[in-house]
Amino acid sequence: MAPKTNYICANCGSVTAKWFGKCPDCGEWNTLEECAAPTSASGRPAAPKRTEKIYTLPERSNAVPIDRVAFPQYIRISTGIGEFDRVLGGGLVKGSVVLLSGEPGIGKSTLLLQICQFIDVGSRILYVSGEESPSQIKLRAGRLGVDNSRLSILAETNVNKIIPEIDLNGAEVVVIDSIQTIYDDEVASSQGTVTQVKQTAMQLIHKAKTDGITIVIVGHVNKDGAIAGPKVLEHMVDAVLYFEGDKQHIFRIIRAAKNRFGSTNEIGVFEMLDDGLSEVENPSELLMAQRQADVSGSCAVCVIEGSRPIIAEIQALTSPTVYPSPRRMSAGIDYNRLSLLLAVLEKRLGLKYSTQDVYLSVAGGLRLDEPSAALTDIEVEGLFAIMRKLIGEGKSIIFISHKMREVLHISDRITVLRLGEVVGTVNRADTDGQKLANMMIGKELSESQYEKKDASGAEVVAELSHVDYDKEHKHSGVNDMSLKIHRGEIVGIAGVDGNGQTQLAQLITGVIAPQSGSIYLKDKQVAVFDPNAFITDDVSHVPEDRNAQGLIGDMSIAENLVLKATDQPQFSKGHGLLLNKPAIHEYAEEMVKKYDVRCTSTEQTVRSLSGGNQQKVILARELESQPSLLVMAHPTRGLDIGAAGFVHEQMIAARQRGVGILLISADFDEILEMSDRILVCFEGQIMGEYSGKNPPIEEISLAMTGK
Repeated sequence: MAPKTNYICANCGSVTAKWFGKCPDCGEWNTLEECAAPTSASGRPAAPKRTEKIYTLPERSNAVPIDRVAFPQYIRISTGIGEFDRVLGGGLVKGSVVLLSGEPGIGKSTLLLQICQFIDVGSRILYVSGEESPSQIKLRAGRLGVDNSRLSILAETNVNKIIPEIDLNGAEVVVIDSIQTIYDDEVASSQGTVTQVKQTAMQLIHKAKTDGITIVIVGHVNKDGAIAGPKVLEHMVDAVLYFEGDKQHIFRIIRAAKNRFGSTNEIGVFEMLDDGLSEVENPSELLMAQRQADVSGSCAVCVIEGSRPIIAEIQALTSPTVYPSPRRMSAGIDYNRLSLLLAVLEKRLGLKYSTQDVYLSVAGGLRLDEPSAALTDIEVEGLFAIMRKLIGEGKSIIFISHKMREVLHISDRITVLRLGEVVGTVNRADTDGQKLANMMIGKELSESQYEKKDASGAEVVAELSHVDYDKEHKHSGVNDMSLKIHRGEIVGIAGVDGNGQTQLAQLITGVIAPQSGSIYLKDKQVAVFDPNAFITDDVSHVPEDRNAQGLIGDMSIAENLVLKATDQPQFSKGHGLLLNKPAIHEYAEEMVKKYDVRCTSTEQTVRSLSGGNQQKVILARELESQPSLLVMAHPTRGLDIGAAGFVHEQMIAARQRGVGILLISADFDEILEMSDRILVCFEGQIMGEYSGKNPPIEEISLAMTGK
């Protein structure tokens, strides 16, 4: 009888009897590797033997008390390239492993050769290449002006030969170009496979941690722009950097996707010249230098990338379409963001883009992440200085902000929008914070149709006690926050958006952990801060971004409804190993009827639903889990009146069942309508507490401005 074979996934370890191009468990492609299946004496497949491993106790523990851990005097190494050091948080860390990824030809090898020239180390540097010969590297080094006597070149792909070379050379910094070309001759698979990448990376990481050397690994990217190889590679290294840019432009951007020793918000900007990469210390000046004045379809926009403001040029073009469905193209800006902007323009300004092709681009090949709204005081002053300079040159600026203090500081005239309509326009000299707050929230208060309750004597389902999180950043942190939520009440958080409300929701749902202070759930102090632990403690969450945080768009309605309950006996066997699809389908049909989700089938992708029906799916999942605490962040944002009313009715019904609800909303009318108690949040602090019955509007408006 021919020997039986199995196929093992090199990424997740799943075992199958047949080969698949895509692993059935983890979804990775081309990771299944053939191996011989264990057989019994009868020739039939045998179950794997489980043996108890016996560990030999060492003579003494190798664990070191933290107060005795040696800390090197010079823990960081400057690369000599300021923009690269900026992204890393000050330079390379000794004993760390950095993964640098980017498209072919973007300039990864060029950048690393230049670092080898300027890096501030006293020992030798070893450049290991699996793609080029020493003579080819020397040719490029000559063009770049790299002539460092401490730099050695090694053309080798066998990791078992590379590691001894590191010791022989006494290298303090090692560059591996690239990890996909390196292999371990003791592993029976070809170069670049998942197994080889994991094995070779593991050996290099062990070498770096053991000897305190710094290793920079070059990684290729796949057609989707992600780092090729197993995802676990990114988890193994200390920092992951992406080197990106349009080859048709001279600019190159380096970003940190992961950094254990620094921030991931900074970017480094380079200019690709004939003699290599040149740092761009003032990207705004370079990006705007060639901009022509008075050109239609072009505007300058200031965004914050890390710790510095950058002024970039946005170019837009519309033209009548010749296609049944108009084209939408964006370069440097997220496509979904473009779609959102067009939808707002159509709704609020009456512009019709259904017959227009739309093209949007960031000039200079620059890609902008979501602009940060949380600036430090120094960054704000830097931004204002740039704005004043532009005003002095005769430019007019439209400044849109929800931070009242900034608006009052920089503006000449102020226009207030409320519910998509202009409330009024005033001169800066004729107004103050209180008057603006009154315009923003409205002076007239309609009587709530919902009876307000006093639940002060009921059980406390959640409590924050002197909690701090990133309190130095006033608009993205929490500062000494204390609050209680009782069973059977709705606590509304009022305040201008961007004053710590998002961080509050993340803290009380376990997404982030407090830096100081304590969080209690039903009188029990929380020890483990992760969403699953909070779910176990009966906390439900309706997030502010339903598409990015609340739903998996490509999954069905039924699958999204049971995301939190796949390990329950009702829906699976073996704690989620084998799903009971008929039971899931039956449950989904029941929920669709109960929550009035308008759909053609429960197998319909949730992405295809309207915003209101998507929110109903989230409500069904979160409310049916029988929570004791429900955190709702902007629950009616983007919903029509009917859908918003349904959400409010479900909130009241949950309150009647004894659920404690934390309501975070930028819609002040919603806070007044729904809240039994109102807390005002300003710059991450609770400024006051008010009853939901006949709340003092003037006093609340003052509290929203920090007074």
